[in-house]
Amino acid sequence: MSAVRDAVLAALDSVVDWTSPDQRYLDLVSPGNSRAQQLADAAKSDCIYVALGVEEMVWDVPPHESPAPQVTLERRAGGAPMAPGGAMRRASFEAPPQAADAV
Repeated sequence: MSAVRDAVLAALDSVVDWTSPDQRYLDLVSPGNSRAQQLADAAKSDCIYVALGVEEMVWDVPPHESPAPQVTLERRAGGAPMAPGGAMRRASFEAPPQAADAV
């Protein structure tokens, strides 16, 4: 395995079982915000927040900003969603989500 893959897997392993209202989880999904905003963000569909938080654990990237994590994820993925050749795509029955997809 590559060092980057090992680092990502270790970061993912470290957040297993983190859930709201655990402060570690709230800091992962909504860094730098008030506890009220963190709880509000955690109540949303937070898979993108978790993906961004794990990236921030592994790479030296600026923390994502609430409430627009999709914009940050699109920027980091290298393009607009659904763009040909982009890192994001729309899932369908013919092409269901795969591991590490942003849906």
